[in-house]
Amino acid sequence: MPGRSKFGAELFNLLLDHRLQESDAVARLADRGLVAGDCVVLSTSGPATEAERNLHLKLRRRGIPNLLVRRGGDLCALIPGGAVIGQVHRLLGAEAAVGVSDEVQSPRHRRGGLRASS
Repeated sequence: MPGRSKFGAELFNLLLDHRLQESDAVARLADRGLVAGDCVVLSTSGPATEAERNLHLKLRRRGIPNLLVRRGGDLCALIPGGAVIGQVHRLLGAEAAVGVSDEVQSPRHRRGGLRASS
């Protein structure tokens, strides 16, 4: 569903740019099967690879809720934490250099967008 992917990217951009009220953000994340306290942001840089271009399809087939967006040269993925991190890294390819945030505690409207735990 290309439309669903597009709406997911738009939602993730709104979250990253801190343009949603917390109650709206929590509800919209829940609609996508995501809970802020259980999620991390995974990112990788560089030109889009074939693995990245198909990542949303692979995640959907595996039943892994996610939001994906490419911002500048970075692919950002909001995904459940835990074992899913390794699964996503494998889907991107072993050669992909990835960074992973602490668990996102709140989609709170504040400077810096999504707030990771310290």
